[in-house]
Amino acid sequence: MKKLLFLVLMSFCTLSAFSQEEEKETEKESEGKHIVSIAIAHSQVNKGVIDGEKQWISLPSWEIAYNYRICEKFLIGLHGDFVTEQYVIEESEDKFIEREYPYSVILVGTYKLMNRLSLEAGFGIEFSPEEDLNFLKLGLEYAIPLANGFETILLIGYDNHIHT
Repeated sequence: MKKLLFLVLMSFCTLSAFSQEEEKETEKESEGKHIVSIAIAHSQVNKGVIDGEKQWISLPSWEIAYNYRICEKFLIGLHGDFVTEQYVIEESEDKFIEREYPYSVILVGTYKLMNRLSLEAGFGIEFSPEEDLNFLKLGLEYAIPLANGFETILLIGYDNHIHT
C-alpha cells in the first residue's frame, strides 16, 4: 500500500516536468517549500439541531494550516480547525450529540489543478469532550494574490463524518 501511495505521489510530481509551458526561475523560487496560514471561517453543519428541530447551522471557526510543497503541483499538510461555539448534531432519528468547542486535526493532500485553483482531500479527527469523530475532507480552493507574496483564498469544503 505504501509503495502504491508513493508511486501515485511521484506521478503527480513528474507530470509537470513534461509540460509545454516554460516557467520563470524567479516564480519557482518565490513559491517556497513551507506554507503556514491562518483562516477565519464559518463551518456549515447540515445536521444541526436547534430547539429540537434539525436545521442547517453556520458556526464561526478558526483554522491554522501548515503545508509542505513536495513538487510544483502537490502539497501535503496538517490543518487544525477550532469551532468557537457549542452545538448539537443529529446522529440518527433518536440520537443527538452535543459538540462543545470541537477542534480537529486533519492530514490533507492538495493538488494544483491550474495556476490558482487547487483540489484538497484529507482525513481528520474532530475532538470534543463528549465524543471524538472521524471525518473525510474534500475542498476546492482559489487563491487570489495580494502584495508582498501574500494571498487570500476562497475555499469551498465538505467534511463528511464517517459514522454519523
